[in-house]
Amino acid sequence: MKGDTSYTILLNRPTDNGSWIIVKDKDYEKFFKGEKNAFISKSIEDEMRKKYFDIKYLVSIRLDSKDPINGIDKGEVLTYFVSREIFNKMKIGDRVKFEVSRSEKCMIKRLIQIEKIYPKTVGHTDDEAQKLVEISKQHPSVKKYLEIHHNATCDIRRVYLASDGMVYQVDKHWKIKDFGSVASIGGKPVDGKDHYCWVVHWYDPTPEVGIDHIVDVYIDRDSYDIVFVQEAW
Repeated sequence: MKGDTSYTILLNRPTDNGSWIIVKDKDYEKFFKGEKNAFISKSIEDEMRKKYFDIKYLVSIRLDSKDPINGIDKGEVLTYFVSREIFNKMKIGDRVKFEVSRSEKCMIKRLIQIEKIYPKTVGHTDDEAQKLVEISKQHPSVKKYLEIHHNATCDIRRVYLASDGMVYQVDKHWKIKDFGSVASIGGKPVDGKDHYCWVVHWYDPTPEVGIDHIVDVYIDRDSYDIVFVQEAW
């Protein structure tokens, strides 16, 4: 809101590749370069409030059940008002369970559950990807990471992890590409053995500082055991 008029600052829309941020007010375009899901930090909102006296956050949701409070049937889409905190937690494609306000029209009062829908990665099925993500989330480093980075997402790749801590690239058939494509994890697998691994790479696409914070979870291809976790800033 500015005066008696409402303006759209940005839109976050679904696309075939996931999502797309369209910044309508070019004064704030610099905050959303190359990102897929809008995240509004307190500092960004403070910048917006220098120009607008009130900031509203809205999310459009296709309902899996009726919303009798707002008179919406299952299968219909309704745009709800939400807080900045709830807006930041929701991503395009998520499945969410929520409680609506009885006193304010089209308002989500609180989130009960969010089921994250992670991007597809070549080389595994969606069910397997979800399994790998859930396994990685059981590790204390990932639990702590998700508490700190509410906008975190992940992708998945495959590697060969040698017993000496060297990582080799592999192709879609798990064949080692070449021994020139190597890196070090700065440690060794917990059991000191060689492993073909899935790597669940956790990252925050919208860090508020210039240093990225990531967590890589190495999961054995066959046993699904976590064999190494690497955290970096």
